[in-house]
Amino acid sequence: MSTIILTEWSLAMFEPVLDWNPSFPNLERATQNFAARTLSGGVSSMSLNETTSRLLSQPTRLDIALTGVKSLSNKILRLTGGSSNGPNTETLIFATFDSSQQLGNPVGQYQEFYEKLCNGINSSPPSKISYVSMIQLLRAVVPSVKSPAVAVIFVPSNRNVVAVNEFLDLSTEARDALLPLPNGCSLIFVLVPRGNPDPLSSMDFFKTLVALNNSHGQICVCDEMSIDKFSSSLYEPFFASLKLGSISGRIQLHPNPHSWRGGQHDLSNELTVIGTMDRMAMDKLYPTRPYYVLPVPGQQNGDTADCGLEPHFGPLLHAALRLMQGKVVLVSVATDWFGYIEPVEDPKTKKRSILVLNLFPKGFSLAPGGVAVLEESDTVKKDEDDAPSYSSKDFTPVWTSAEAVQSDVGRVLRFARKLPDKVETFYKELNKVRLHALSSCNFQLLDALAEMLMRECQLAASSAGAAELNNVVLQLKQEGQSDACSPLRSSDGRVFPLYE
Repeated sequence: MSTIILTEWSLAMFEPVLDWNPSFPNLERATQNFAARTLSGGVSSMSLNETTSRLLSQPTRLDIALTGVKSLSNKILRLTGGSSNGPNTETLIFATFDSSQQLGNPVGQYQEFYEKLCNGINSSPPSKISYVSMIQLLRAVVPSVKSPAVAVIFVPSNRNVVAVNEFLDLSTEARDALLPLPNGCSLIFVLVPRGNPDPLSSMDFFKTLVALNNSHGQICVCDEMSIDKFSSSLYEPFFASLKLGSISGRIQLHPNPHSWRGGQHDLSNELTVIGTMDRMAMDKLYPTRPYYVLPVPGQQNGDTADCGLEPHFGPLLHAALRLMQGKVVLVSVATDWFGYIEPVEDPKTKKRSILVLNLFPKGFSLAPGGVAVLEESDTVKKDEDDAPSYSSKDFTPVWTSAEAVQSDVGRVLRFARKLPDKVETFYKELNKVRLHALSSCNFQLLDALAEMLMRECQLAASSAGAAELNNVVLQLKQEGQSDACSPLRSSDGRVFPLYE
């Protein structure tokens, strides 16, 4: 899945915002020097009056847009656990656009994008805008990124007459060649107002673009009260229970099927496994919409299960499907609505996989006799000697032997004795064990690991090593089920996400 975040590079974006609350937290300021130079040049024959001084202190539309871009990128990183190459990774592209035939400052990280914009304000001043060029650039980029993709475009709320008329003057054939975007890419236009009230004169034009994109998209307003709300609306998580007979597990579907990004499908919060089918038969059916199935801590394996001892149904199902090669499980997602779950391998490494729910169109029915309904006796059983294992780059584990987990705990302790020299390796190995514990909801393992590291802290050969161990023990003991997937931080401030 991919998110392409574009910001308009125009003079309108450099206009100061009126009536902005100066106490608003975490505001990005990239254009203050540009605004000061522009206003000073415009009033060179007069002294700076109170109004001009106030304008110099006000953020610009571009500052507000960058605040929204940063909030949005942080939401994406939290959703994917900061992963950069796992199968549930979100591809991010940040760039600006004007009337040229190429994107400006295209990068994959927000901080690098922000720094390039700050440096480019003097070297590449804003110029005229072309929405036709912007759509052409999107058509070139979308086929090269993961699907489904979404383009989030920050634009001024007032109407750019020249750019709007350029598009409206196109022939019907030329418009059809631009929209809809390929691969079902959605268009989100985020309008940045200058003050309150704001006429939002561009609203109708951008609604037209969304309509031409097969209505895949929406219009939002980016202001101080709605920046976080806007970004939350794009990445609101969806949780459900996945059940088979008396066993169950809490899962998260990504993207949220209730959101426009996930197709705005009204799925139930209880998904039920009702049978198995041959994977080859699925290829002959209607096209499906994919959702990642991510296990989360919570109730599993019936109401009386001990979350610290019983494995999560998600990893159990994943392990079973890995063994039942060529089979998928049929799932009821709502009344008379079905999909199927299968493990999908990472195409690059072929060494890890993730569960994916493929949703059939609503109203689709299977041919009689096409489903092998699971009886209770067919429920997957786990040998007492088996335990969940994991990949350090994958949210969903596959299952191997308990010795693999014990071996990695030993590696954590060995690298703990080499601190502070082996900080990066230590946190990498520690996160492997954390991932195993969280995937099986075995929080007792985390408690035991914290106690072992505390003993190593008391025996540490150096004060720096003891300080690092004490730092990580405090983080492990403070983790609750709600923030158990949070990254760990070393004593020098480096961040080590759970999923690399």
